[in-house]
Amino acid sequence: MSKITLSTHTLKIETNSGEPLVALQRGDNKKMLAGLPDQSVSCVIQDEPYGFNPNDIDVNLYLKALIQNQDYKRGGKGINGNPWDSDLPPLSHRFELFRVLKCGGYAVIFTKTQTIHFVMLELQKAGFEIVELLAWIHTQGMPKVGSKIEKTETDPELLRFKNICGDLSPSMEIIILAQKPIDQKDRLENLRIHGTGYLNLEQGKIDALYGENSYPRNVIIENNTSVLKHLNGKGDKFQAIRYLPVDSEINQALAFSKPSVREKDLGLENENTPYEKLGLFNRRPVEGKNHHTTVKPLELMRYLVRLVSHEGDIVLDSYAGSVTTGLAAILENRRFIGAELMPDYFDIASRKLKNVFLKIEPQYLRNYQQFIFETYKARINVEKNDFFKLKLETELRAKIMQLQFEIEEITKKAS
Repeated sequence: MSKITLSTHTLKIETNSGEPLVALQRGDNKKMLAGLPDQSVSCVIQDEPYGFNPNDIDVNLYLKALIQNQDYKRGGKGINGNPWDSDLPPLSHRFELFRVLKCGGYAVIFTKTQTIHFVMLELQKAGFEIVELLAWIHTQGMPKVGSKIEKTETDPELLRFKNICGDLSPSMEIIILAQKPIDQKDRLENLRIHGTGYLNLEQGKIDALYGENSYPRNVIIENNTSVLKHLNGKGDKFQAIRYLPVDSEINQALAFSKPSVREKDLGLENENTPYEKLGLFNRRPVEGKNHHTTVKPLELMRYLVRLVSHEGDIVLDSYAGSVTTGLAAILENRRFIGAELMPDYFDIASRKLKNVFLKIEPQYLRNYQQFIFETYKARINVEKNDFFKLKLETELRAKIMQLQFEIEEITKKAS
């Protein structure tokens, strides 16, 4: 079986020969990132702090800090008094992401519409190129400012303004798709050397409502059987988009609703978590073992993992939260590195990752075995020195045999 080490600060999952598959650390992500070698991860996918803060960003001070390659901080507290969410990730963090990402690798960054321009500037300052903005349309957002202003009904001067609201209902989230520039003569050579530089078209295609599978688009909306049933009026969850023109022009994609309690608690079915789960804005207790407030849909994260990486690649999330990106990575046969600052979130995330990995372990190791085989075969095919070729073939046989032994041991234990 794989070697699993879980403590209050780390989760490590390795093959018996010591090859790392999952590494999750508790604490400031600066330490985790500092320990990673240059160009060691294939892609970055993270739902990072959005910088909710009653204090506005001072644009002049922000730009001054940006020009001088310095971090800008507002301080204070963010949503529900959380200091960790009061600021956007600092510029120094963007430089670290750029350093550890392979040339040609993609960074997929969730952020909010009000501060997306600051995030894009920081990414560009660190060296990234902005490739595209993806729109995830989920139809279930809540306005941050109440729709009813009580005073307008009692103040004679404001009476004519009684039908007002302070905010739109956010039914779309913007995802930044950025890329570290290639360092080879062209993108194909970069792909050959680093395994990066292009989107994974085959795994990014979506089953279309009409006709052939569609090329990946930059709008992500519902397009599966269960959602289609709702679109036809047989359920109330998606009534707001019953008449959305889901036609051949936008037949692509995925309209993932926000995750259910069952999905948020994946991997915690047999666990007891001591954390009280509160609603994001009303702060009332709600059902669930995973008390993280902004969990993303697992299928959405799996799609993004498939789009910007290949099997066996390393996916990095330095703001792991309750580790949906990590779950998506291992379910899509990728490796995962992450960090989470909050002790309670780390506790939940590490247990979820461990338990889900144990459920899929035999098939995961079979897929990893295939990845090892294909990787070594590619190296062997281009190696011209007979001695080094023989060395690679010997290493390949040893790794394949070791993984096969692990798979057989797990299978025996399960039976």
